[in-house]
Amino acid sequence: MDKSELLIKLISYIGNVIYCPIKMYRKHTFNINNINRILIVAYRHGIGTFVLLTPFLKTLKKNIPLCEITLLVDSNVVAELACNCKYIDKIINKKGLSTANLLKGIRYFKKEIASDKYNLTVSTIYERTTRNAFWTYFSGAPYRISFDKSGSAFLDTHIFDWHRNIHEVENYLQMLKGIGCSAIYDDLNLEVAGESKEYATHYLKSNNISKQHVVLGIHPGAKYNWHQKRWPLNNFIEVAERFLSEFKAKVIFFGGPDEEGLFLEMAHSNPNFILANKMKINHIHALIGCCSVFLSNDSGLMHVAASQGIPTIAVFGPTNPRKNAPWKVTHKIITSNRKCSPCYDYKKIECQENVCMESILTDQIFHALKNIVQRKTTEGNFEKVISSLSFTPSHDKTKYKLPGKTVQQH
Repeated sequence: MDKSELLIKLISYIGNVIYCPIKMYRKHTFNINNINRILIVAYRHGIGTFVLLTPFLKTLKKNIPLCEITLLVDSNVVAELACNCKYIDKIINKKGLSTANLLKGIRYFKKEIASDKYNLTVSTIYERTTRNAFWTYFSGAPYRISFDKSGSAFLDTHIFDWHRNIHEVENYLQMLKGIGCSAIYDDLNLEVAGESKEYATHYLKSNNISKQHVVLGIHPGAKYNWHQKRWPLNNFIEVAERFLSEFKAKVIFFGGPDEEGLFLEMAHSNPNFILANKMKINHIHALIGCCSVFLSNDSGLMHVAASQGIPTIAVFGPTNPRKNAPWKVTHKIITSNRKCSPCYDYKKIECQENVCMESILTDQIFHALKNIVQRKTTEGNFEKVISSLSFTPSHDKTKYKLPGKTVQQH
């Protein structure tokens, strides 16, 4: 532990010793009508966590319609995807913020953030750190709200409990209810840019996919250092092959740069598989929206599928489906029902053998997929999904620009 981290712990300890006796009496009046510039601090968010934040952003905008919402992230991928959310006015992408030390972060917030005169900062990072609390304090915002997940409550004006056993979307919305907003329990809100629609149209045509096909999208990966969240790749391949033999179908495997190893293994497995792993996130987003059904581990792309209203089969093991299930979309959760699952305690996963995921059978997954396909086919929904591919060409968009929205690279 370096000196700065030791100093943080010491200040945090002293601050909370002083703060705890008066915590229950501390009151801060909060009038949302006085708020016009809001900074959402989301610099540790991945794809999935950001997508789950969109009902929260909609609630903010609907309750305070004249406010300007700025999203602070530290990921090119999340910044690009955030351009598709109409409730965000400005995006700041500060690379390296997650690993910055205390003083570097303070200097950044005092120099770059404080000058924008925000009157509310919202830290949506559930792994709340004292370092992050210091940074938002130096933003100069008179109101600072966060989850109470660390020894830093004395630095914020409003703190809220973060619950382990309710959905993540509900955690975010409860925070806003606590400051007087009317929560909107709506769908996930991500639009598809015109250029990405055109890309998806051409991609499907080049792979001979038409509205007669049932399109199965599969994401066999998960966060790069979470191999315990991954159902075995061979199982995904087996299910995909059975799906192709059962239906007039196409199967698209999705992934990102961190999952290159998986796609190298699949390259020689079946020539009928379509591998979509070397494209930017907005193109993946558009293509997933063209699928009839989606199969995935607990991952960010699972939530991207949900944001597009795609029926989803989600395979869960160490993580909790009560918190991370696909939101507001037809879905089926498949688990092993082992007593030890879920085991992830938001710090680490003790089990290295992946027993909960490996004990899930391919038959379970295939029959769940088959049931959804048969039900949706009867309802006539699949043809509607594929027919929506007749996109109208629109003006080109740059990687980090949509109409009225740009990303500042700090």
